Amino acid sequence: MSSTHRTNARRVRPAALVLVVLLAVAAACGPSDDPADAVSSPGTEPARTDSGTGVGNDVGDSTSTTTEDPDSAPSEGTTPDAPAEDPACQPGDGKTVTEIDDVVIEDLVVDPVAVEDQVVGGETVEGFDIPGFTVPGRTIDGGCIVEYDAPAGCLGKVEITGVSIPAATIPAVTVPGVDAAGIRLPETSHGAVSTQAASTPAVSTPQVCRPKPDDSGYLPLVYRDLVYRDLVYRDLAYRDLVYRDTGCTEGSSDCLSSVTIPSVTLPSVTVPSVTVPSRTLEGRQVDGLEEVPVFGDDEETAYLAPADVLFDFDSDQLRPEADGVLTTIAAEAKKAGPEARISVDGHTDAKGDDAYNQDLSERRAQAVADWLVTRGGLDEASITVTGYGETAPVAPNETDTGADDPDGRQQNRRVVIGVQT
Repeated sequence: MSSTHRTNARRVRPAALVLVVLLAVAAACGPSDDPADAVSSPGTEPARTDSGTGVGNDVGDSTSTTTEDPDSAPSEGTTPDAPAEDPACQPGDGKTVTEIDDVVIEDLVVDPVAVEDQVVGGETVEGFDIPGFTVPGRTIDGGCIVEYDAPAGCLGKVEITGVSIPAATIPAVTVPGVDAAGIRLPETSHGAVSTQAASTPAVSTPQVCRPKPDDSGYLPLVYRDLVYRDLVYRDLAYRDLVYRDTGCTEGSSDCLSSVTIPSVTLPSVTVPSVTVPSRTLEGRQVDGLEEVPVFGDDEETAYLAPADVLFDFDSDQLRPEADGVLTTIAAEAKKAGPEARISVDGHTDAKGDDAYNQDLSERRAQAVADWLVTRGGLDEASITVTGYGETAPVAPNETDTGADDPDGRQQNRRVVIGVQT
């Protein structure tokens, strides 16, 4: 930002002349007793006042914080407005949203510097004004963690939204040179200093349904890795002080005072890192359910009842052999207490028409839910029934070569009873 240097200290501008006339008229009407009755003209340069930042006065650092375009005039500090929320963070069905704390960056307000006229060697060295400025503050949206619902026995997708810190600029400053009364001092200046914007993208981990062997190789488990968003850091910006040296008339002690425009520091900004821990559904053994894989943690237990145990091929009618399996699962579900929520999720393999598989999965899930209510003694109000068709496999439907995988398809045909505490 260049300085304003007047070529004639006593020149009256037209706008200022109008203001003088208005003041004279006001004075004729009587003086005001209120010291607050000061008159200012919008859009004019700030008046020079001796505030301790003028000739020969070195002022310390001005420090604060950020944003893109500095205003040309100083202002009082303001509370930054809340940022627009990331659409992914809007609440909705099928997901749980946890807000991450925002980071508030305060205004950086730098006051103007007024340098008064000075008479040296019988000549007037004209003063000048260095305008103040404000680098407006802002609120950096911390984003959110979105945990998506998943079928029982699966661990849902998790996303941490991205975050950005915009660039910011400290404007340039110039102190004019002097060529008067035999004193010659060069112009001094410092260019604008900017920080670079900083950001990190959204990170996520997909839904996981497929079990894998645990470290011992004994019981499988369902494992979802942690999700980590790195910290975001914008470096500080620093504009050094600008100094014009003193100067004296030749053979005289009549000297022009030095001028110092203070340094300005725009502090660094950090948005902390965020981690969603990993989660594991451990494999379990339940007496009476040797043919039913069971997975769980402190939040839920999932019973993966194979469709071949419950139903005949392409049927939604429960086989008589299903009674023993469902009786044991119902008894286990009751142990969780009356407040437990029960989900019954139907799944198919990928063979055949998508729409048909979706319908079959829904019909089979409903058949199991009806049995759990009418014969298993579970509360119908606590049960949610969902068909997922072929969308959430626990095993590959095909081999690596693209050939059919009958064993994998058999595992995917299942009804999962989830018990959430």
